[in-house]
Amino acid sequence: MRAWLLVLAAFGPAVAQISGLVTTGNGAEVYFSNTMPQQGSNAPVQGRIYKVDGNGLQLVADVTKVAPPPPNTISMVFTNYYDLSRPEVSRDGSILAFTGQRTCSGADACSSATTLQTSITDLGPGVVSFTGTGRLSGNGRYLFIYWEGGFNRDVSVVDLKTGQSQVPITPITPDLRLALGYGRVIADDGSAIWAEGDLYILKGTGVTLISRTRKDAASAVIDSSARVAVFSARISSQVRRQNRPRCGFLKICPSFGLRRCEVGTATAFTRCTPHPIVACFSISVGRDF
Repeated sequence: MRAWLLVLAAFGPAVAQISGLVTTGNGAEVYFSNTMPQQGSNAPVQGRIYKVDGNGLQLVADVTKVAPPPPNTISMVFTNYYDLSRPEVSRDGSILAFTGQRTCSGADACSSATTLQTSITDLGPGVVSFTGTGRLSGNGRYLFIYWEGGFNRDVSVVDLKTGQSQVPITPITPDLRLALGYGRVIADDGSAIWAEGDLYILKGTGVTLISRTRKDAASAVIDSSARVAVFSARISSQVRRQNRPRCGFLKICPSFGLRRCEVGTATAFTRCTPHPIVACFSISVGRDF
């Protein structure tokens, strides 16, 4: 509580801009990004990475924006990757990843230019960077990296210990910026999960469709052993009985290994609304994956 009071004191009303909260395994360190500077600072508005622990609030990563002058001809002009967001930290707090964004101007080709880069700290001297947005495994060994340029979507899983990278054999078509949930999306063995209507898992170079039972599945996360995934689903659930609106729930097919973990009860609702009910489901992905 004391640490969060320090955060409130440091940012004031700008505390509402805090995003991407993540913690170490024991909860002793909390990392987040904020686009607003601390109170009393003349620093520009841009994303920075902060940490809160027993010593209070600390600025972890801050990059000064560098913008070259525009050329005399029509061509792309890039800033550096100065706008930081989406911190990811290993359970032991030894590895930190965050995404930097640059801006492009001066040409129509900017619409297909890569503007995101993931930086990894504490892997050795300096900072190691990868093109795209990265998601870190809990043991800090694997990085699920994805990037987009125009209509091309590229994905890979990088072993940060060996430097080797694996690319899926089957192209991944969903926009992973929307399909990946907040929280841990890559397990300790490098298996990655995402949901965009259906639920998918990437292991090695193979992509497997786990379930087609959720056409609106989203926000999937996976446990460290790659055996259990949790995701949300929006259930349209108006059922009329005796001319009285009642709230029902989606039936779960046991053959898929799905089980409902939290939806509440129909009797808790006095009337149905046109809004869907948000429910939480878990699925055991088993040893075959």
